[in-house]
Amino acid sequence: MALKDPSLILLLAIFSFLITPSHAIECVSDSGVLVTYWGQNRFEGTLKETCESGNFKIVNLAFLNIFGRGEDPDLDFTGHCGHGAASCTNLASEIQYCQSQGIKVLLSLGGEYTYLYDIPSEEFAKDFATYLYDNFLSGQSGPVGSVTLDGIDFFIKNGKPDYVDYLAAELIGLRESNNKTCTYDERYNDTSNLFRSWNTWSSSIPSKSLLFLGIPANPEGTLNGGYIDPDLLKSDVLPTIKQSSNYGGVMLWNRYYDTLTDPSYSDQIRDAVGRECRCVCDDSFAFYGLLRKPM
Repeated sequence: MALKDPSLILLLAIFSFLITPSHAIECVSDSGVLVTYWGQNRFEGTLKETCESGNFKIVNLAFLNIFGRGEDPDLDFTGHCGHGAASCTNLASEIQYCQSQGIKVLLSLGGEYTYLYDIPSEEFAKDFATYLYDNFLSGQSGPVGSVTLDGIDFFIKNGKPDYVDYLAAELIGLRESNNKTCTYDERYNDTSNLFRSWNTWSSSIPSKSLLFLGIPANPEGTLNGGYIDPDLLKSDVLPTIKQSSNYGGVMLWNRYYDTLTDPSYSDQIRDAVGRECRCVCDDSFAFYGLLRKPM
């Protein structure tokens, strides 16, 4: 079944970096990146095909959606694989292919069906963080094979916020989204809420962070609106949010909805996502809590 997320109006995902100041700084021309979710519709194509599209720099595997309710953690990549300790080990070669192309592959936690998961306590959050690290971030054999994913994406709508934060803190400690929704009102072409929320996040998160604008890639991908026409995104939205120093790019929900149009949504916006120039360090950085430090 295709997942429609009623609250995924606009997702502002925070990726925190540790930049090594001793490294040389250079200017690059393609600073903004596209992110997508893969795994919730069998018609979206394979993970490898998603990476071969050339449109995405980060792919979130959606979802690990069973945890914290008395059952063992489990994956559900609808129509692809899921359910069972080793049920998705066949993805290992595709994950490694994506990573070999410079594409970061993350595991997304949670999802729409909140009755399947919970973070009920600090003790659970600590144990769950260890499970995630051991099975997905350490290179040991796990549900998606003997691979090291690049990080963890939080799509968590259920659980006490304090415990969600505690889970993130535990992952940070092991590795050494806080998601927020806002509404673009397509009925009145009103971007005021979008920009207000963007500015709030942009000014409040740590300076060494990247902020991604998350939007559905097709009107069918949301129940409560939030879809932005590609031309409007390019003409009105991106020029404004790209003025933020911590602008990171655009995150699309999801690959299946992206492919419903020809050309795809990502094809229509990919050239507009980047900025003319930003200063970055080389690859010696770490995504705190979300992305691993290169070995």
